[in-house]
Order: sequence, then structure tokens, then C-alpha cells
Amino acid sequence: MLFLKTSRDPSGVWAVTEACAHVIVAGSGLAGLTCAAELAPEMRVTVFERLPVLGGADWEVDQISVLTARVTDAGATAVCGTQALRWERSGLFAAGMAGGVCAADLLVIATGHRPATAAEWGIGGMRCGGVISGTVATHLLASKVLPGRRPVVLGDSRLARRVSAELLRAGAHEVIRVAPGPLADAVAASGITLMDAVPLSVKGRPRIEALEVMTSSGGVVTLPCDALVLAGKRLPYRNVDGALEACDTVVIAQCCEGEDSDVATEQAGRAAASRVRDLLHAPSARARCGLEAM
Repeated sequence: MLFLKTSRDPSGVWAVTEACAHVIVAGSGLAGLTCAAELAPEMRVTVFERLPVLGGADWEVDQISVLTARVTDAGATAVCGTQALRWERSGLFAAGMAGGVCAADLLVIATGHRPATAAEWGIGGMRCGGVISGTVATHLLASKVLPGRRPVVLGDSRLARRVSAELLRAGAHEVIRVAPGPLADAVAASGITLMDAVPLSVKGRPRIEALEVMTSSGGVVTLPCDALVLAGKRLPYRNVDGALEACDTVVIAQCCEGEDSDVATEQAGRAAASRVRDLLHAPSARARCGLEAM
């Protein structure tokens, strides 16, 4: 499949320079933009973002703003407000502001990470209100909605630390942050209690009233709370049907579980760009894409 690569001259005029492959990047966070910025000068790149702005939830972060400018200046196409749904060899099916089928040679999955669910933590008990993910908590807090005045935050991630601080600023009386093993920030900030423990079960109905945990010493403790924020066990978010694993038409630009830094995320984006180049330069890829004509 051949596409026309364009470039912009100093006067700002776009012109066709060569035929090239087309790569779609699903997700415009740090990994996705890093990958797109690496590839856009060499090939046609389209970036899909489910939120209305390139950069997603972090669009105002300086590092993201710089990458966004690099990506757009290199000629990549941004498709915002559109959710990538399914990948097939014929292209990507998406829904939203610019939904439909977009033909492409390769798909890069850069849809970020999510906190583990209560089931993935192995937390028992009744289903009840007040148990939310850390990403939902950040959206609620941004909308001036306090999830709870006595919340427990589960996890030892950047998200867990961020949510804990935001809960206090929003008016929570006290935050208890629970995670198995020694926590990264050994000294808690004022108003935040750290606990080395494993969650066992939730108590309460219709809304959570307590979380039962097992401490490192083997004792079982009941923590009264009115909200449980799940913000740990950072897992890759694979939400595009047909692209759950890497293959000859799908490249993954996500960190492994346990990697929780901007450096690791950027490395994942660069590694994905390198993998795209390898796939496109392989003989089978050249035959599929028609790149031998370049």
C-alpha cells in the first residue's frame, strides 16, 4: 500500500516528496507522541486520540506540548476525539468525531496504562459504591467532586501518590495509602498514612464502609473508609480489538508492569519506532507495502 509523503518548505507550502508507508499511532500520550515524532519525518503518520486534544489528559504538560509541536511540524495527521476500536489488516476502524475506517500498513498501540481492578487485586466482599479507579478519581477531582472524606488509596505508583495529594487538597480529612511491601516514599506527607499491607475485602453496602487488609506482620486490620481508590498494579491498556499483542502489523509502545517513569515511557516510544522501521524494512513488509518502488 503506497501513500504520498509530504513536506513543508520554508514558506509553509506542503509538497509531495515521495511514496511511503502509512503508520497509525493509537494514543497521544508520552509514548505515542515520542514514537510519532521519531517516525513522522520518514513516513506518513496518523495519530488517533480519544480525547478532543492531541496530548490527551496531559496536553498542558510542557514535555507533551513540545512533542505535539514536533509531531505536527513533521507533517503527522492528528485525529482527535476519536476512539480506535478495531484493527484488521485492511486498517483501523474508529468511532467518534472522525470515525470510519482508516487504511494503514502498521498500527502502534500507545494507549497507556490503567490501574488494576478490584478483581485483579483479588479483593473480595460485596460490590458496593465508592470503589473507583485512580483515573476516575482524577477526573472527579478535576471537576471539584470529592470522592470521599476518609479515602483509602491502593497502590504505590505515581498515580497513587498524585491522587493522595489531590484528595487532601480537595478536602479529605485523612488519606490512608495501602500497598504490599515498602512504599517508595517512606516518609508520608502530612495527612497521609502509609501502610504495608495486602487488601482482602471491602465491607459495606450500598457504599463502602471499610477495607479489610492483612499487614506485613500477618495481622488482619479493618480500615474505616468512605472510598477506595484503585491506583496500583499499572497494567498496559490494550483496548483495540485485533491488536492485543504485537505481530507483523502491530507494534506495542507501552511500558512493562512495574515501570513507572517518564524515562521508561519515552524509551518505550522510541523502541516502538525502531520496531516499526524494522518491520517496514523486512522483505515481506516491502512486498506488502510496495516500498521496493521507493
